[in-house]
Formats: sequence, C-alpha cells, structure tokens
Amino acid sequence: MPTNPQMKSIVCAIAILMLFSVALTGCGESQGVKTLSAYLVDFSQTIEDYKSSVSSDKSKQAEWDGKIDAMKAKWVDMRNEFGAEITPQQMEKMVQQYETMMASFTEFKQNGS
Repeated sequence: MPTNPQMKSIVCAIAILMLFSVALTGCGESQGVKTLSAYLVDFSQTIEDYKSSVSSDKSKQAEWDGKIDAMKAKWVDMRNEFGAEITPQQMEKMVQQYETMMASFTEFKQNGS
C-alpha cells in the first residue's frame, strides 16, 4: 500500500499526464482554420484560372464572373460559420489574404482583363 508521500507523487504524476494529454488534444488547427485555409487556396486558384482563361478567351468572362461571385458569397458564409471557432488573429490573417487576392483580381479586371 502506498504511503502518503507516494500517493501524492502518484496523484501528481497522473495530473501531469492528464494536463499533457489535454494540451496535446487541444493543439493543432481547428476545423474552421483548415476549412477557411482550403477555401483561400481554392479561391486563389480560381482567380488565377480566371486570369488565364479570360485573357485568352473574352467570351468566357461572364461564366468566370459568376464563379468568382459565387466564391465571394461563399467567403461571407464561411466567415460567419467559422468566425467563432478561430481566434481573431487567425481570422484577421485570413481576411488579409482574401483582401489581397481580391485587390489583385480587381486590378486585373480594371486593367482590361
């Protein structure tokens, strides 16, 4: 039977292991961060595809504008859906990435796509 000091050591060791396992479980990106990050990659690729397609064939611009508009609407929905799941710092970083992509897209369209 463990003595009182041994029992304290065992309880301490168990508590430390529990804290460590909780810390590991909480580590990593949330589903919201993963989903928004994947969306930003897709959106960036769509913008690049738009630029190359519309540059070579102006007749496809309306189709591509529809795709971009749909993705912009999806961004708003996803920000609302996952906004509470991620930190304000993470959201701000993603918003900046989105705004940078939109600025590039807007500049492309204004310069005669």
